Amino acid sequence: LVPKDWGLRKYGFINGKGELTIPGIYARIHDFSEGAAAVMSAGVWGFIGQDGQWLNAQRYADAKDFSDGLAAAKEKELWGFVDRSGIFIIRPQFEDVKSFTEGLAPAKINTRWGYIDRTGRWVLEPKWSVANNFSSGLAIADGNYIDRTGKVAIIGGRFGEINDFSEGFASV
Repeated sequence: LVPKDWGLRKYGFINGKGELTIPGIYARIHDFSEGAAAVMSAGVWGFIGQDGQWLNAQRYADAKDFSDGLAAAKEKELWGFVDRSGIFIIRPQFEDVKSFTEGLAPAKINTRWGYIDRTGRWVLEPKWSVANNFSSGLAIADGNYIDRTGKVAIIGGRFGEINDFSEGFASV
């Protein structure tokens, strides 16, 4: 069930003592990551610092968390990556993206996922229908674990379910 006040709620942030340190003025928010949080107000997204001050202008159709110094931001219908000042380091050109991890980010174009580097150059050309982030040097792509060259390192089909690696292990 959807609460009656859904859409009327406002979000803010508390500290470890339960004190409201950033007022509940935002329609939507993400958690802090790398000292910044993506927040939505008046229908557009931007980023605030831990002091609640804007890091850049609110101007994005959507935004994701910072990771490896960059955050995904959507302009019109396309995703790119911005730095903390809000400047697009990788211009909006992708249907969807995930965060950078281990220097690569999954990016989707023409319904296929591949991996880009921090300059926006394809390191692994888009050929997968599903692609997750790299962790411990491996990523899930189309049900298998691939390495950074795109080669299948572990066949995922031999397990009923596979999950991303974390600290050198993956639950299956």
